[in-house]
Amino acid sequence: MGARVKAYDPIAIDACRAGYPNLKIYYCGSPEETAEESDALVLVTEWKQFACLDLAAMARSMTHAILVDGRNLFEPEAARRAGFDYTGIGRPRPNSARETVPANP
Repeated sequence: MGARVKAYDPIAIDACRAGYPNLKIYYCGSPEETAEESDALVLVTEWKQFACLDLAAMARSMTHAILVDGRNLFEPEAARRAGFDYTGIGRPRPNSARETVPANP
C-alpha cells in the first residue's frame, strides 16, 4: 500500500534480517534514526533504553509526530508535551466519548 517501514530493535534486529530476508524494511541503527523524517512511530517492545529517549527531539525530527505506544511505556501527557499525537493501546484518548452501560437495565 506504499508504506515504507523502518525498524529498530537493539536485540532482535539481526534475527529478523536473517529470518525474513525478503521483507522490504529499512533497518536503522538507533531509535533516533528510525524517527527521522517518519510519519509515525509504533512501539511494540519495552527495552529499557526506550524509556529514556528524548521524545521532544524525536518529535521534531519527524514529518508527522505520531506515536502509537503498544506497551504503554510513556506517560501520555509527557509524550504530548514533547510534541507527539500520542495513542497508548488500551488507554482512552483524551476527550473521547465513553459509553456508560447501566448496571441493571
